[in-house]
Amino acid sequence: MPVTALAGVGPKVAEQLTQLGITRIFDLLLHLPRDYEDRSRLVSIADVGHGQAALITGR
Repeated sequence: MPVTALAGVGPKVAEQLTQLGITRIFDLLLHLPRDYEDRSRLVSIADVGHGQAALITGR
């Protein structure tokens, strides 16, 4: 089925999805993220290395 069969997906959104190579609902289900970020572990700012992505808290 085409992505336009989904509620809220009109011609404009369908055109944007087509640019990503997504034309069917099946294509959308197989479109996986390129990266994952682990946001479950807080890291001390002193332990963050150069260029490393981390979740920190501050006051």
